[in-house]
Amino acid sequence: MQTLPCSTQRLRCFYAATGHDADYFLMEIAMKPRRDTRVRNLVFFITVISALVVGLWLAR
Repeated sequence: MQTLPCSTQRLRCFYAATGHDADYFLMEIAMKPRRDTRVRNLVFFITVISALVVGLWLAR
């Protein structure tokens, strides 16, 4: 049997105890693409800075 990291073993035990299929759950996690949060954060900060600039311009 393949040795798994501790967190993966805990997940399998938890899902097995709750009656779910742990292997299917772990496959779903592995198949999800990683999100690039850098672009999201950049868009968020640009939006916040723009709102602040417009707010200060309107307040003057």
